[in-house]
Amino acid sequence: FETFVYGFIFGFWGLYVNLRQNLALLCGCILVGIVIPIAIFHCSLNAAFLIALCMIVGIFQVFGSFWVLGINFNGYSLVPLVLSIAIVVQHSIFVLHSFHWPCE
Repeated sequence: FETFVYGFIFGFWGLYVNLRQNLALLCGCILVGIVIPIAIFHCSLNAAFLIALCMIVGIFQVFGSFWVLGINFNGYSLVPLVLSIAIVVQHSIFVLHSFHWPCE
């Protein structure tokens, strides 16, 4: 006995099929999209490496807090994860601009 999903709900269900792979792809794209402009505009691979390291540590901290609090990984918990990545990157770039001047 086979069941097929159809209708407008199928579009929403299809988003959750490969959630972990899509998140890994999204984080990789964000990492590359942040590191390359920082390396180019600040003329420093060290600055780009520090931003990438802060982003990776922030992702691990959020996943660790999910595990400690017993929160399941689904579409609803993905929203705070993406927002936390944005906050980590923004704060790291502010700190970078405070201590590192771009090439002149």
